[in-house]
Amino acid sequence: MIKIDLYDAKKDETAHYEKTHIEFGMFKKIAKFNKEMSRKEAEADLIKQKFDQGILTTEEESKYLDMMAGNEVEDIEAMEKLIVELFNHPKVTTKSIESGLDLSKGIKVLQGIINDAMGGIKADADHPAKK
Repeated sequence: MIKIDLYDAKKDETAHYEKTHIEFGMFKKIAKFNKEMSRKEAEADLIKQKFDQGILTTEEESKYLDMMAGNEVEDIEAMEKLIVELFNHPKVTTKSIESGLDLSKGIKVLQGIINDAMGGIKADADHPAKK
């Protein structure tokens, strides 16, 4: 099960949304998202090591500068898009996520939803009735 609480400033209230069934087909999208995040992290670690050793190529220097400038926005947008797909609810949109989550815990909430979805898919797939 996944759930999210989104604050609506116009109504001055928080709406609660949850989804008890995550389609198994979403596993592929979540796995693809996780793979891309892991790839980016590994690439960043490798380039950082080369930077520290002073052996970056010109192309790698450009990548390093881009990384230092931050790809966080792209990562957050990808995470928001995935969350919207997971909920498949007309009121859970990128706009409602961006305006409805508190800045101090927004990323943690989104990561928690993805983790819960993966747990739900795995638990559902491993259910004895499915074997």
